[in-house]
Amino acid sequence: MRRALAHPVALWTPPILWAGAIFAASARTSVPLPGVPGIDLAAHAAEYLVLCVLLARPLWRRLPRASGSMVWTLAILLCLLYAVADEAHQAFVPGRYCDPLDVAADVTGACLGALAVRLALSRKWRNASGLGPKPGRYNHH
Repeated sequence: MRRALAHPVALWTPPILWAGAIFAASARTSVPLPGVPGIDLAAHAAEYLVLCVLLARPLWRRLPRASGSMVWTLAILLCLLYAVADEAHQAFVPGRYCDPLDVAADVTGACLGALAVRLALSRKWRNASGLGPKPGRYNHH
């Protein structure tokens, strides 16, 4: 099973499908969102948080000598390039426009995704190695 997951198609399918979903949403003349201030930017950040996390796995597997920082930097840069291309695409969609603030939200989401996974992996490693906090150590009741 593990060998099958390492196949390039299996590795790249999730981020490509997610990027396709982002593209499809951008191709719509309008995207219904609740009238909550900032919800559009939060949606952008969430989309690219997921894209960054999905990109990290194939990059990590395909670049075995790359450091974790290099993989995450590359994933964030790919998200930035896709965000710019997506906003340029929106300039040609009736009723949509290109907004640099959306690109900023996209990159912020990608950075948050990279940071969240790095912290989660770091905590998992520390706990597995016995270097994490001891059970009950911080439980002051």
